[in-house]
Formats: sequence, C-alpha cells, structure tokens
Amino acid sequence: MSDIQLLKDRVKALEAKGKELRKAEKVFLKAQGLAEEIEKAKVEIADNEADIEVLKEKLYELEDKKTQAIRPALLAIQGNMDQVLTSGTGVIHIEDDGSLKIGWLKENLRPYAGLSGGERVMFDAALSYALLSNAENKVLILEAAELDETNLQKTLGHIQKTNPDAQIIINTCSRVGKVKGWNVVELS
Repeated sequence: MSDIQLLKDRVKALEAKGKELRKAEKVFLKAQGLAEEIEKAKVEIADNEADIEVLKEKLYELEDKKTQAIRPALLAIQGNMDQVLTSGTGVIHIEDDGSLKIGWLKENLRPYAGLSGGERVMFDAALSYALLSNAENKVLILEAAELDETNLQKTLGHIQKTNPDAQIIINTCSRVGKVKGWNVVELS
C-alpha cells in the first residue's frame, strides 16, 4: 500500500471518528440541557411543596373554623333530642368529608341504620322535636306500630315531664291503655 493510500485511509478514519465525536457532543449537550432542566424542576418542586404545606395549614384552619361554627348548633340539636329520648343521648356529627353521622348513644353508639323499629320511632320523634325546637307550634306525629306499650308509656311520660306543652299524635295498631296526662282516642 502506498503512503498516499495509507494517508487517505487515515483521513477517512479520522473523519468518521470526528462524526462520532460530533454525535457524542450533541448527546452530551442534550444531556447537559436535561440536567439543567432537572435541576430547575427540582427547585420548582421544592417551591411547590412549600406552597402545598402552607395551603394545607390554611385548609386545616378553615376546617377547624367550620367545625367550631357548626358545633354549637349540633350540640343544641343533641340537647333538644335528649329532652325526648328516655335514655342515652342523640348524636349528630359532621365528618371531615361533609357526611352526616347520626345515632343513639346508649351503652355504645348505635348508628341510625342499626336502630330497631321501636328505637327508630323514639329516635325519629326526638330528632323531629329537636329540628322543630324554635317553631312556635310543635306537633310530633309518631308512627309507633313498632313501639311496645312499655316503651310508649315511658316515652310519653318522659316527654310530658320535660315538655309539658308537647303536642303529639301517635298512630299505632296496638291497643294503648290509659296514659296519665294524655287523651287516648281509639278509632275503629
């Protein structure tokens, strides 16, 4: 091989190597640009995380203010329910997600859906009474077919003691005996 051919081959090899190096340079420059973008994104993420923490704190404060604003009304409703319930206490609670939980706290908390038919009659009357607490004329209508006479007597006696002016109409298919202080009317 001649020296000229050898030099031509070396030039071609160097040109090929130069192309490879330029390609590598482009990849390196892209990678360097990406690294810079990654660093900018990390700074932005850190700033956003700080903003998120500030917003979370404000959200907790607002939720607490909402709870404090609603609390007296819920306690008033519960107190009015307790005037009708013969035992335990009515519970109304608004969860953080806005859902409403109601139940009857006796030995343990019984959710509304878990109350028996008779308990539901008494609870419904108490809740109705509580929601009507500021009404000028209060009339409670109890569908009391599920309520046995003992609990009916107990409920009416308690209501008469705590709310002597209460107006209550009780519908039941059971025969009700004489109730002290109440007019019992039987329709045939």
